[in-house]
Amino acid sequence: MLQLIGWLGCLYLIVKAMEIAANGNFRDGNGRMSNLAMGAAVLCWFGAAGFALAFKAQGEAFPTVTEPATAESSCLESAHTVAEINACADAASR
Repeated sequence: MLQLIGWLGCLYLIVKAMEIAANGNFRDGNGRMSNLAMGAAVLCWFGAAGFALAFKAQGEAFPTVTEPATAESSCLESAHTVAEINACADAASR
């Protein structure tokens, strides 16, 4: 959930940069963006990219399970009673 909020923050920074670029109040007499507005827009873009890379690295930090443990899963598949399931759990914890 927090990562989703973080991605929405990245989207907000991108939209804010576009808003700064489109707003006429941030333009000089020649119609060009003022230096301060240009700096703010660039900071928004770099901030969004930096946060996106940080969230991507955080998401990749968790290991993924490629295959289930075969010995434990075959033991559990053949278990029919609670005692057999407990025996599988005890064998897996050793």
